[in-house]
Amino acid sequence: MINLNLDWNKKLGLIHLNHENNKVRFFEHDIVNAQSLRSNEINVITKDNSGLLWIGTARGGVSKLDLQKKRIEHIKNHVIDPFSLSGNIVNSIYEDSQKNIWIGTFGNGLNVFADQPNDNKVTHIDSRLLVVTMFMQFAKIIMAIFGWGQCQTGLPKLSFLMEKL
Repeated sequence: MINLNLDWNKKLGLIHLNHENNKVRFFEHDIVNAQSLRSNEINVITKDNSGLLWIGTARGGVSKLDLQKKRIEHIKNHVIDPFSLSGNIVNSIYEDSQKNIWIGTFGNGLNVFADQPNDNKVTHIDSRLLVVTMFMQFAKIIMAIFGWGQCQTGLPKLSFLMEKL
């Protein structure tokens, strides 16, 4: 549980308790209200460094909630938009040191969102690229540990393997 004075029920949306004025606010999906959550089924909540809440849902993509301005923006998959979220079932959200938001979806890959004003473009990360990148990092570690860079027979073997990828 994130210590944000929040609670959520997998099916009932989000509850916010303000300890300063003892008020409770409910955030839930309302089909006729664009300023509501995209889905009541919440899988993950992350608070970024600016205080925004990124709410990953089971069917509605991401709802980005600004509690101060009482405003919600939505990031979701649009089939005809290649810069939209790759899928609407969101399982993980993480903010890195450069303030990029990483959004993991169920069955539709990883996305990177550079939170820029008036720009909701999402970059999709190809899972095959992730595997190759992890292999390259692993290969560098092996070379450092076993000294393959100095070995006459080791480096060509590794080069041959890398060319096959």
